[in-house]
Parts: sequence; structure tokens; C-alpha cells
Amino acid sequence: MTAVETIVESVRSLSRVEREELFVTLEREALLRQDEKLDRIQAVGTVFGKYAHVPTSVDSFLDRKHQDTQLEER
Repeated sequence: MTAVETIVESVRSLSRVEREELFVTLEREALLRQDEKLDRIQAVGTVFGKYAHVPTSVDSFLDRKHQDTQLEER
């Protein structure tokens, strides 16, 4: 028996009140996880906004390195 099957069997053995409590708890947990996800998305957006001026593409990095090499060779 898999873990999921074991959980399903356990849930089936709960009383109606216990199942309702379980579903309320799971819903609360899902909402908390959604809030955490939104917080992470906001944090990432803040970081991207803070460093928006920094060139991050590979092409721009290679261009800068090429320019650096040319300056060093002079």
C-alpha cells in the first residue's frame, strides 16, 4: 500500500467532524503556502527592480570582458 493509499484509508476512518476539521486545516495550510509564494514573488520583484540597471545578459557580459581585454592589451 502506498503512502497516499494509507492516508486515504485513514481519512475514510475519520468521523464527519474530524474530516471537516482536517479539510479546514488543509485549506488553512494551502492559504498560508499561497501567502508565502506571494511573498517570494514580491521579494523577487523587489530585487529585480533594485538591480534593473545591471546588465545581466551573457552577451553584455561577453562584451564587457572583450572591452576589458582590449584595454589590458594596450
